[in-house]
Amino acid sequence: MQIQLIGLPASGKSTLSKMLVSNYPDLYESGIKQYISVKKLLTRRPLFFLSVLVRLLPILPICMVGVSRSDVNNFKKIEAIGGLFLNFANYLESKNIAIRREKVVIWDEMLLQRSLSIFAYSSSLPRIRIIKKYIGWATRVCECVPVIISCESDCKRLIGRGVPNRMTGIGLEQMEGLLKVQDKVLKILIEVLPGVEIIDTDDDVERSAERLHKFLFNTFHARESK
Repeated sequence: MQIQLIGLPASGKSTLSKMLVSNYPDLYESGIKQYISVKKLLTRRPLFFLSVLVRLLPILPICMVGVSRSDVNNFKKIEAIGGLFLNFANYLESKNIAIRREKVVIWDEMLLQRSLSIFAYSSSLPRIRIIKKYIGWATRVCECVPVIISCESDCKRLIGRGVPNRMTGIGLEQMEGLLKVQDKVLKILIEVLPGVEIIDTDDDVERSAERLHKFLFNTFHARESK
């Protein structure tokens, strides 16, 4: 079974993932990012590259529209699309590994999380139906169980933990605006994914990790018993 954590920057996705892997090494493992460069993937495994590209073609046009609206430089826009490509490639490679090892694989960045970097790095959202179309595609092609990591969006918390690469060089006022837009995308995700598990990290992180573990443990065994 594979899990994808979704949340605002500094919500605690990576922290929770690392805690579960550390506390329960026989149950969980972090998703392995075997590919970190689109160029290297193309040169080393051209046929696999093409198969990933073909699967992405239906959704690439609206992703291009989404990043074109972003308030970041062109390099970071390209980086967002490249990240989507690598997320999908890493997921496809990990599917058989997860089955063989009988562990729960946890991703702190996968296709649904990528919706924030594609559609929510601008001062306003694109049409909601476009975001919903992307979410629908992502849930069809990726069998990862989604878990929303919720927290109060706070620039000070984000700066304290370290801003993502795409937010470097962005002023505090603009950052606050981007977090509000990203929070709107998160609410759309919750609307489109009925019954999705939501873990609040505003309180003690240890308790949040245990709540996440309980949910994942129960979900894993429920699937195994079918």
